[in-house]
Amino acid sequence: MSAKRARHSRSGKPGKGQPCIFCIVAVLLFSTDCNSPQAIATFAASSEQVIQQGPPLFADLYGACGRIHFYREPIRPVFIGENAKQVNTREPQSSACASFQAEAGALGAASATLSAFFQAMQEFASSKTSGVTAPSAAASMQAATTANLTASQIQAVGKLAGLVAQAASEHYQRSHLIRYLEEADSSVSHITEAFAKIARDYQGMLEEERRELRARYQDADGRADPAVVLLLDRAYTEDMKEIDDRRQGAEAYITALQQISQGHHELAAKASQLKAKEVGLALEPYVARLQQLVPQVQRAFR
Repeated sequence: MSAKRARHSRSGKPGKGQPCIFCIVAVLLFSTDCNSPQAIATFAASSEQVIQQGPPLFADLYGACGRIHFYREPIRPVFIGENAKQVNTREPQSSACASFQAEAGALGAASATLSAFFQAMQEFASSKTSGVTAPSAAASMQAATTANLTASQIQAVGKLAGLVAQAASEHYQRSHLIRYLEEADSSVSHITEAFAKIARDYQGMLEEERRELRARYQDADGRADPAVVLLLDRAYTEDMKEIDDRRQGAEAYITALQQISQGHHELAAKASQLKAKEVGLALEPYVARLQQLVPQVQRAFR
């Protein structure tokens, strides 16, 4: 929004009953900063914290695949000795898991592009310009392609990388912040949606892991003596808790991505029409929710 211009006399000297021009300008500058830099910077920082939790989740796509294949093998007794660590290892042993390594790396690269955008947003709001650099649009799109994203999501990653690079090379000023948000909004929506889908697919893998784990322990319980069954029950409880922690972490990540997308869209659509205080109030629920969700994701993938 634009500030209303103050009416003033051409004489330049305030007389009795005439407003002080300098005072009015000062009030306008400090009370109607429509971009609300601090609120936007806080939202951007909170969003970046969430995005940084994505790569550990992506990496565990490979881990979950390996655990699923491992749990299909019967529980074998562990003997103390030099080969003890190799008996019940959970490292992926199946070639079927290899593709998840490449996908996890590519998703991490795409996530770095989204992270660079929010870093730039934070710098715009906190200072006069941004010097954040991002991977080239071509490299970002190649990573998104390797990660098996859709065509529109691949284009969104490339567009966002190009926008961050343009902002840095052309030395965007804070005054460009609203336009920067508007141009990036659809890309932010597409990319957060892509990551949320990956996290939901990961949740499906965790459910499969849960089924395989349950069957594995049930089979062992039927062949073990009471003392061994007690130990197996303890191990089963611990293993199930790990799966539940990861599932809850993935759910928190999905919810946080939705908050980022919704908050960014509201900011891009309304920030130019709102006063500073109104922008802060509009973003406050998103920031509060994101700050609640980040520790939940971190605990699951630490």
